[in-house]
Amino acid sequence: MDGLLHRIRWDNVARLVAVLAVVAFAVVWLRSGEDRPSVPSSVPRPVTGAAPAVLPGADTSPNATAAVPMSASPTEMVRRRVTRIGDRR
Repeated sequence: MDGLLHRIRWDNVARLVAVLAVVAFAVVWLRSGEDRPSVPSSVPRPVTGAAPAVLPGADTSPNATAAVPMSASPTEMVRRRVTRIGDRR
């Protein structure tokens, strides 16, 4: 009998018990009738009272411009740096 208890993988037994408990809870909850908690509707509602996030030090004036896009791709910039470093030799 002692050898049998050593061969049982107890983590698998625990998983099986957990799954059975979740299934039993779901069945009991579904059969509980009308007193179960209501689920919120899926209709989106607007968020009220929330201000847009502003980073500290950010220019919030109406004349503020967005970041200027780079003229070269990052890969191109790395190639230029490598070429410049190589030219110094």
